[in-house]
Amino acid sequence: MKRIFLIVLLVIISSGCYAQVSFEKGYYIDNSGQKIDCLIKNSDWAHNPDEFQYKLSTTAEPKSISINLIKELEIFNSLKYIKEQVKIDMSSDDISSLTHNKRAVFKEKEIFLKVLVEGKASLYSYENGSIKKYFYKKDSSQINQLIFKKYLTAEGKIDENNMFRQQLWTTLNCKDLSIKNVQNINYDENDLVDFFIKYNNCENAQSNVFKTDQKKSLFNLTIRPGIDLSSLELLYSGQNYDKQSSIIGFRFGIEAELVMPFHKNKWSVLLEPVYQSFEYDKEVYGQNMLVESKSFTLPVGIRHYFFINNESKVFVNGSYVMGLSLDSKIDFDNGEDLEIKVNKGNLAFGVGYNFKSKYSVEIRYLTNTDLIDGSTNWESNYNALSFILGYSIF
Repeated sequence: MKRIFLIVLLVIISSGCYAQVSFEKGYYIDNSGQKIDCLIKNSDWAHNPDEFQYKLSTTAEPKSISINLIKELEIFNSLKYIKEQVKIDMSSDDISSLTHNKRAVFKEKEIFLKVLVEGKASLYSYENGSIKKYFYKKDSSQINQLIFKKYLTAEGKIDENNMFRQQLWTTLNCKDLSIKNVQNINYDENDLVDFFIKYNNCENAQSNVFKTDQKKSLFNLTIRPGIDLSSLELLYSGQNYDKQSSIIGFRFGIEAELVMPFHKNKWSVLLEPVYQSFEYDKEVYGQNMLVESKSFTLPVGIRHYFFINNESKVFVNGSYVMGLSLDSKIDFDNGEDLEIKVNKGNLAFGVGYNFKSKYSVEIRYLTNTDLIDGSTNWESNYNALSFILGYSIF
């Protein structure tokens, strides 16, 4: 059982790793000013990248280059970065890092800025850990930071310096934009991008927008029935009492999946309440033994997708599994019955295939766990290989 699962896991990961590499047309400009047309791996970075991979042709081997060696990078119709010397306030919005200083404290630094909007008025972002700042420029002026800072008042309360609104109203004032357009803006990408587009439209100027379409986390709810192929070994005082392989059981789960809005939606968090059951009876050492197991389990885990094309993707996931038994026992004709417990946490690993984000199949392996609790003489080894079908409601 384990061997079959490992072979399937290796095959899917190997094919998935090959398929997920997406190189798209673009260019970079090195520090000497030379423009290199190439194919760039689009990793949809959650933070400003330190390096990137590129190929000079579709058949060439990928190469890596540090952003320290370039001053501009663009993937056509997708994203763009530029290197600039700017004055930046590196204060964080983390509550533990807040100070009583309301004013932004700037230091000059060369950073890689992500271009969000290009036009008469241009908008940029910089993200590193818990620090996210926005920058802007009008026409050919210098790039400046839009100032926003959380700070502690004298009473220890959290307040905000929203100087960025005054900057926008003073610098990007246009007849079709009212003060309300500025007063209602939050210091986030969606609001700022919308404002810069409105300003450029007001000035009859074109906006080249690099903001990606998918910026929110995606939520999937999937119905997942399946079959469990289990193995149960019973031991008495450390000696093998009975081993039953190929126990067929049934499972029904509803998986809630939160897809993270970075790295091109390749990572997600999983929560799946599952009802499972199996039973079998056999004669052991001259007496009849009936094993009945009914339980609710709760796998909590993470998943990683490998995209093959726009409709197909493979995935791997790992989960920590907790459980609750429902009137489960091992019933002997002669002797004391044993209570089955599945509340001991253990691990599960799965590989699968998803089609059109609607239909899926998965093979999942549940690692060894002991189902018998409260007995000094009895113990068990239980594991299972699950074959799961999925249909996403939304």
